[in-house]
Amino acid sequence: MEGIKFSDELKVTKHRTAKARPYQGRLGYFDPIDYVWKSAVIGMKSKNREAKNLARAELEKKILEKYKQVKSKKVGTLGEALDEYLEHRKTIVSKATLFQDLTALKGLRVFRQSLSLVNVNEGHIKRVMEGWTACNEMTQLAYLNIIKNFFRKCIEKGYIVDNPAEKIKIISKKSTSYEIHKKEDKYFTISEQKRIYAAMEKYDNKTAPKKFKGNTIRYRLFLEFQALLGGRFSEQAGMKYDDVDYEKNTVYITTQLDRFSSVFKPENKEMKTPESIRIDMHISPRQVEIIKWFYEHNEHDKEYIFVKCDGSVMNVANLDKFLKNFTSVLPHKLPSSFVTHAFRASHATMLYEKGATPEAIARRLGHKGTRTTYAHYIKTTPQMMKESARILDGISLKPSKGLSK
Repeated sequence: MEGIKFSDELKVTKHRTAKARPYQGRLGYFDPIDYVWKSAVIGMKSKNREAKNLARAELEKKILEKYKQVKSKKVGTLGEALDEYLEHRKTIVSKATLFQDLTALKGLRVFRQSLSLVNVNEGHIKRVMEGWTACNEMTQLAYLNIIKNFFRKCIEKGYIVDNPAEKIKIISKKSTSYEIHKKEDKYFTISEQKRIYAAMEKYDNKTAPKKFKGNTIRYRLFLEFQALLGGRFSEQAGMKYDDVDYEKNTVYITTQLDRFSSVFKPENKEMKTPESIRIDMHISPRQVEIIKWFYEHNEHDKEYIFVKCDGSVMNVANLDKFLKNFTSVLPHKLPSSFVTHAFRASHATMLYEKGATPEAIARRLGHKGTRTTYAHYIKTTPQMMKESARILDGISLKPSKGLSK
């Protein structure tokens, strides 16, 4: 019968009373009707290998004969399980997380949806993973974990016994020199930022298209604020005037913009992690000045700080597109570095260069520890290299006054 599975090992124990068959063999098997593991027992005269093989064969035959007499209940299908899982996820996760679930699990939809869950195997999962070749390693790991969680839920429900994705791993590939350079280049030094902001200001006054002119200065101030704050885009875009304490020069970052909500009727959602919540986060006088500028120039509902002329909240795609106008200002930088997220790394690098501790920087960025901060946000600047050279010039290892001739 379809769906029956047997355990790998036949367990043999000593029987207390039986003399003719002093041993007892127990074989586990998965019941496809009740969706639970059960066991069948048989008496044995010996516990050697031959006796075990015979006992196992007899038990398997006995179990299979039993299920031939039973009208099979329909085994859960892949399509039914996917629908049920996603309906459940809708009630407990944000729209962004649900969208990621849908993206990761859509690969399973290519298989026959009437395919029994118990027949899904590693081969099916590997075929899904073949469609992830364009994704980076971190994204592939995230997608694989989502698939694993789906099958774990199926196990909890009793639909299957084994997770077909559990033993699959993402094989790390060696990064090319270009990929390493692309990652390390995604930040701006203080002098580079000054050049970009100067070019943006000139763009505001002279070359910006009329229909965008009112928003270009807002984009510039948003990016400057982000470089001084170090927050994620959604955290800053979801910032409200009520989150600012003007007496202490601090802000409260306790929620973030739900990027799947309407830009004209924005909604905030919970933070990414508990560590992302930052209370009394210091802001500079320049950042206070930027907040006040937005308050004076926002003609619409004054709840969200960083809004465009029409009152809609900022959109990361528009900001990234705006940044691409200034690639020629820094021709030594890769075009891929001109994205909003680069200003978060710029903030971390700027503080580290000025002497801030990695622990303090991690707290400002909302990281649990310094590992992520070091790996992805703190970059090595030319100024740091000059400082290391200056330190090296002051170190002498010579054992005597001069070199022997």
